[in-house]
Amino acid sequence: MDTQKFDGNLSQELIDSAKDLSKAEKIVKAENNSQFSIGDVVYLKSGGPPMTINSFYDQTLYGDVGCVWFDYSELKHLCTHSNCLTLEKPNEQ
Repeated sequence: MDTQKFDGNLSQELIDSAKDLSKAEKIVKAENNSQFSIGDVVYLKSGGPPMTINSFYDQTLYGDVGCVWFDYSELKHLCTHSNCLTLEKPNEQ
């Protein structure tokens, strides 16, 4: 087996897969009319820690936006509806 050829084909497959995922993410984002982008720092409108958007989903029971944040050294994840999020830090009382 020619490993150089295999590696080149595999690399191209990975690049093509990444492009397909990027396209799919843009489609899901457009369908959800999301004002957010991957990497945006957002907050729950009700308050809480700053979170980073790391994924978009088709509308599900649990939401259409995936967010991550750290609670001390533990990585946390939340799937929520985009209308529950804001780019502005809410006033916490």
